[in-house]
Amino acid sequence: MTIVATAGGCRATAGAPNGGLTTQVKPAETSVVRSRPAWPPLVAVVTILLGRLFDALVPIGLVAQIPERASLTLLFAFVAATLAISAVVAFRRADVSVVHGTPRRLVTDGVLAHTRHPMYLGTILGLIALALSFGSDWLLVFLVPAALVVHRIVLGEERVLQAAFGDEYRRYAARVPRYGWRF
Repeated sequence: MTIVATAGGCRATAGAPNGGLTTQVKPAETSVVRSRPAWPPLVAVVTILLGRLFDALVPIGLVAQIPERASLTLLFAFVAATLAISAVVAFRRADVSVVHGTPRRLVTDGVLAHTRHPMYLGTILGLIALALSFGSDWLLVFLVPAALVVHRIVLGEERVLQAAFGDEYRRYAARVPRYGWRF
């Protein structure tokens, strides 16, 4: 299959090079909504760097004293990885990219049937796991503003999804929690 994107739309051709089956999508026939750039990885990296920097400059040492810190680290890391990997699997099964951009299809199965933003939730839980692993008080402190930034990103993405999928997304949002878990 060959996909050609032009200013006038997209054309997909399958079959022989001299023709085959062709499907053309013109911009007037579709609702194209652009999402924000991929900020969450940058937010996570900045949070880690700030946390480690402040740990070195102004050590507190409370997190390092938590009993069973290693077990808690493994628990948070396991849950974070499970959420993120499960989300990637759900998107791949639906043939939807996990990269920010124009949403083509609303994915509501797998882990996304239980929480609307498993990758963001996994990122925050992963940062908690790192804070526990490093014994970093400051990483936990900087996690609060980082979570607020991620929440603003989520709200923007939800506006994009609502514009793209309308009532279908509103029904999904009504039955599945944003960050919690639907049992």
